[in-house]
Amino acid sequence: MGRACALEYAHGTKRYHHPLVGEPALDYESLTLPDDPDQALYLYTAEPGSRSAHALRLPGGLSAPDLTVVDAPACE
Repeated sequence: MGRACALEYAHGTKRYHHPLVGEPALDYESLTLPDDPDQALYLYTAEPGSRSAHALRLPGGLSAPDLTVVDAPACE
Protein backbone atom coordinates (compact mmCIF):
# COMPACT_ATOMS: atom_id res chain seq x y z
CA MET A 1 0.00 0.00 0.00
CA GLY A 2 1.43 3.42 -0.98
CA ARG A 3 1.81 6.29 1.39
CA ALA A 4 -0.85 8.97 1.49
CA CYS A 5 0.03 12.40 0.15
CA ALA A 6 -1.57 15.55 1.46
CA LEU A 7 -2.41 18.22 -1.08
CA GLU A 8 -2.05 21.92 -0.40
CA TYR A 9 -5.35 23.45 -1.45
CA ALA A 10 -6.48 27.02 -2.06
CA HIS A 11 -9.66 28.36 -3.64
CA GLY A 12 -11.46 31.58 -4.35
CA THR A 13 -12.74 33.80 -7.12
CA LYS A 14 -10.73 35.92 -9.53
CA ARG A 15 -12.04 38.64 -11.79
CA TYR A 16 -10.27 39.27 -15.09
CA HIS A 17 -10.39 42.17 -17.51
CA HIS A 18 -10.69 41.22 -21.16
CA PRO A 19 -11.09 43.92 -23.84
CA LEU A 20 -13.77 41.96 -25.74
CA VAL A 21 -15.82 40.21 -23.04
CA GLY A 22 -15.52 42.56 -20.06
CA GLU A 23 -14.75 41.26 -16.58
CA PRO A 24 -15.68 37.60 -16.15
CA ALA A 25 -15.45 36.21 -12.63
CA LEU A 26 -14.05 32.70 -12.38
CA ASP A 27 -13.95 30.41 -9.38
CA TYR A 28 -10.60 28.69 -8.99
CA GLU A 29 -9.06 25.82 -7.12
CA SER A 30 -5.32 25.36 -6.74
CA LEU A 31 -3.76 22.01 -5.84
CA THR A 32 -0.08 21.62 -4.95
CA LEU A 33 1.60 18.29 -4.23
CA PRO A 34 3.85 18.28 -1.17
CA ASP A 35 6.65 16.49 -3.03
CA ASP A 36 6.91 19.29 -5.62
CA PRO A 37 5.65 22.61 -4.21
CA ASP A 38 6.92 24.52 -7.26
CA GLN A 39 4.22 22.89 -9.42
CA ALA A 40 0.49 23.51 -9.07
CA LEU A 41 -2.68 22.60 -10.91
CA TYR A 42 -5.20 25.42 -11.29
CA LEU A 43 -8.83 24.71 -12.19
CA TYR A 44 -11.03 27.60 -13.31
CA THR A 45 -14.81 27.40 -13.65
CA ALA A 46 -17.68 29.79 -14.26
CA GLU A 47 -21.13 29.39 -12.79
CA PRO A 48 -23.30 27.67 -15.42
CA GLY A 49 -25.60 30.13 -17.19
CA SER A 50 -23.76 33.17 -15.84
CA ARG A 51 -22.39 36.09 -17.87
CA SER A 52 -18.92 34.74 -17.11
CA ALA A 53 -19.82 31.33 -18.56
CA HIS A 54 -21.14 33.05 -21.68
CA ALA A 55 -17.93 35.10 -21.97
CA LEU A 56 -15.87 31.90 -22.00
CA ARG A 57 -17.78 30.68 -25.06
CA LEU A 58 -17.22 33.84 -27.10
CA PRO A 59 -14.63 33.74 -29.89
CA GLY A 60 -11.22 34.24 -28.40
CA GLY A 61 -12.58 33.58 -24.92
CA LEU A 62 -9.94 34.40 -22.33
CA SER A 63 -6.98 33.54 -24.52
CA ALA A 64 -6.08 37.09 -25.54
CA PRO A 65 -2.53 38.06 -24.58
CA ASP A 66 -3.71 41.31 -22.97
CA LEU A 67 -5.84 39.56 -20.34
CA THR A 68 -5.18 41.05 -16.90
CA VAL A 69 -6.22 40.02 -13.40
CA VAL A 70 -8.45 42.67 -11.83
CA ASP A 71 -8.41 41.24 -8.33
CA ALA A 72 -6.79 38.20 -6.82
CA PRO A 73 -7.44 37.46 -3.15
CA ALA A 74 -4.70 35.94 -1.04
CA CYS A 75 -4.66 32.17 -0.60
CA GLU A 76 -7.21 30.88 1.86
